[in-house]
Amino acid sequence: MLYFKMLCCLYADLHFILLCSLSGDVQIVRELVTNLLTVLFINVFSVHCLGFSNLFILILQHIEDLTQEKFSLQRALEASHTLAESLAAENSSLTDSYNQQRSIVNRLKSDMESLQEEIKAQLDGAQVVVELWPAMQ
Repeated sequence: MLYFKMLCCLYADLHFILLCSLSGDVQIVRELVTNLLTVLFINVFSVHCLGFSNLFILILQHIEDLTQEKFSLQRALEASHTLAESLAAENSSLTDSYNQQRSIVNRLKSDMESLQEEIKAQLDGAQVVVELWPAMQ
């Protein structure tokens, strides 16, 4: 919108300068051109600076957004590392517990096999006694 207003003013000023130059008044044309160029320079400089200012503000905002995102990602990364360490410790604890329980189960299986062999031996001995019992009577 600002550019449109500037162009309209520029067109009106150029139109007036053209009319004055046709009348032959060189001094007025010279002053009008000087004033027009001064106003034009000031407006262009203002718009240019405003553009740079806005651009600078946008860049600063983008830098701030990126910085906030970086810190957010760092916090998330630290939380992930903490969680990973916690899970690793829990995994180690569960592995130790599993290994202890497996050792107990293996020992119980071994004890059970020994008891089964002992029971079988006693049954075999009892079978021999049952077979020999009538002869011993």
